[in-house]
Amino acid sequence: DEGIPVEEVQRLCDIHSAVFKGSIAEIHQPAQYELPGHPVWVLKQENRAIEKAVRKKLLPALERAEKDFLAEKPALLEALKELESIKSHYVKKENLLFPLMERHGIYGPPKVMWSVDDEIRADIAAAYKAAEGDRPFTEIKAAVKKAADGILEMIFKEENIMIPMLLETLADEEWAKVAEEQHSLGFTMIAEPPRWEPKGTGEKPKKPVPASESPSNEKPGVITLPTGSFTVEELNGFLNALPVDITFVDKDGFV
Repeated sequence: DEGIPVEEVQRLCDIHSAVFKGSIAEIHQPAQYELPGHPVWVLKQENRAIEKAVRKKLLPALERAEKDFLAEKPALLEALKELESIKSHYVKKENLLFPLMERHGIYGPPKVMWSVDDEIRADIAAAYKAAEGDRPFTEIKAAVKKAADGILEMIFKEENIMIPMLLETLADEEWAKVAEEQHSLGFTMIAEPPRWEPKGTGEKPKKPVPASESPSNEKPGVITLPTGSFTVEELNGFLNALPVDITFVDKDGFV
């Protein structure tokens, strides 16, 4: 509209594409934890299978059993029996991931989560026993609902609390060790996945040095620039207040 020839716009687009071609290709590649066989991928695949078993089998069988318990009892027991295999999902978490979290100084979440895992395993067993022993249906329904709610709540905690902590903390070589050892503990409701190995050097990117520890700053906690300075809190506040998202690509194409 401002008079730039179409050919000039096309030329500049080609230059732009050539400059960023490598970086764009890397940006759109899946992260390593999204690749089949990575422990995070395995946990999430198992969680989808567990969710399906609860929502598509257990809870519908319970709803039908409320109308005709004797007719639906086999389906209810079968669904609960299938969910007992959740043990291998929790064992992988407890034996492979929790020790690494504690090694990195994260003690609270593993301790709490392990105790809840124990409760869920006990709740599944109690629900099966209640249904198998022909207890009053109100007791059976309460036991099954408690087990189902606990399972679904644990999935939420794993994917919104535990996994983000792990991704922020573990290095590639630690993930590789977990990926190797998980095959000896079995898998819950999924076929054995391919073996995953990290690409590249296996080194976890180093976290930025806090301004207070950086030797390039003249004052502790202050980031000094040629035309002025920020405290760390001021710089964070300034960047968070900008109404745009910023992506920086360095000379090596690192985003």
